[in-house]
Amino acid sequence: MKAIHSIFDFPIEYQSKVEKRFWSKVEKTEGCWIWSGHKIRKGYGRMNLKGNRILTHRLSYELTKGAIPVDKVLDHYVCNNPSCVNPEHLKPVTNGENQLRGTSPWAQNARKTHCPKGHPLTEGNLVPYELKRGHRICLVCQRLRDRQKATSRIERVEYQRTYKRKKP
Repeated sequence: MKAIHSIFDFPIEYQSKVEKRFWSKVEKTEGCWIWSGHKIRKGYGRMNLKGNRILTHRLSYELTKGAIPVDKVLDHYVCNNPSCVNPEHLKPVTNGENQLRGTSPWAQNARKTHCPKGHPLTEGNLVPYELKRGHRICLVCQRLRDRQKATSRIERVEYQRTYKRKKP
């Protein structure tokens, strides 16, 4: 059986039935159009169409604006409300753009322009080996931490030498 990714994958006569069923579960307000049907855990609306699960914000976009580009996902760029199906609040973006706009720790860290001490997180001020692993760590702060570790090691060794000399 072919996987269904779009309303356009269904026969035309079935599409009109789906459209009627879809709009009967939409509560239109001045801003967001709220899906009143079934919602999944994160608040996105979902419909079952002939055994295929389709997210309702995607369905709304396709019914009003046409097909979603293959390499794009829909971003709630106006309201950030997962149960909103207003096509004017939806915008096709790359998955990376959508994730950067999110509220996950990854997205929050990616938006940071300065470290907690105020140093800029620019290309020349990032630890190179951490950058390769996907981490952005301030080079100035890392050098300060390394210096503090080295100093505390030296102090510990000197303390141990002094302590050991005092014992008979």
